[in-house]
Amino acid sequence: MDHTTFGSGVVAQVGEYRGVPSVWIDFDYGERKGLALEFGLPHLGPHKRFRRRTPRQKDMQCSVCGAVPVVLNVDGQKFCEAHESEFRP
Repeated sequence: MDHTTFGSGVVAQVGEYRGVPSVWIDFDYGERKGLALEFGLPHLGPHKRFRRRTPRQKDMQCSVCGAVPVVLNVDGQKFCEAHESEFRP
């Protein structure tokens, strides 16, 4: 997928978040974002055939193990799926 602001990525999950239909995308730059379909869908489209992928940002990796994609918590810390649940406030 391509997002007009965040660049290229891969759909990781589709479902509901707090009752709102949502999609989670692992963006190539290293972050996973959850987007409400109502607002995110107009900005999403299929990969263009000859479009380059968004380069990975070196600072977008898990603060514990260095894995990607990362999920930012409310304190601005970066964690992969494995470590996100361990560091919830």
